[in-house]
Amino acid sequence: MPNVKAAKQAKTVSMISLRDVSVPSLTGHIVRFEAGVARDVPVHMVDEAMKLGCAPTDSVNLPSDSELGRKAVDFVGTLRDSLLFLACKTVAEKNDSADFSGTTPKGEVLGEITGFRVTAKEATAAFQVYMAAHKSGETPELHPSADKILMVQQANTKAELVELAELFEFPKEEWTSKTKSELHEYLLATLREG
Repeated sequence: MPNVKAAKQAKTVSMISLRDVSVPSLTGHIVRFEAGVARDVPVHMVDEAMKLGCAPTDSVNLPSDSELGRKAVDFVGTLRDSLLFLACKTVAEKNDSADFSGTTPKGEVLGEITGFRVTAKEATAAFQVYMAAHKSGETPELHPSADKILMVQQANTKAELVELAELFEFPKEEWTSKTKSELHEYLLATLREG
């Protein structure tokens, strides 16, 4: 957790975002984030910034430089449920006790796999769905591109993203000139639609 006492004294909290984003507030302030660059945010805007995917720098393990190019994407609905199901399956098959809190996968572990923040409550619910499906032998209906999106989220280099674009047979003229960050965003956006 951020040091609230220090934050109140400083009246700002150092935060970071994995994407370019502007955070407006009801008081008229706007804080513009550049992907991977920490910014001081007035305390009254911390909640708004967190809702847009920003995180306090003193409360999270910051991603490595090679991961900063990954764009944060808001996964919702069936796609989010599908990604969580597949992440639970991955963790269950790996069966490493360090990945669990009791009998449930840790939200942080599922977040590392999916590329988005997963709360403990969400991890518990997702794992219950996975276990019920595992016991019945029936996989729930998943988003058609969920497995491919997980592959994109796990890619750490531009070379890996290029390999995936070729594997998925996306038209080369649409992605060859893109930066790593742009290619990541393009692949996710294209897969989300399909």
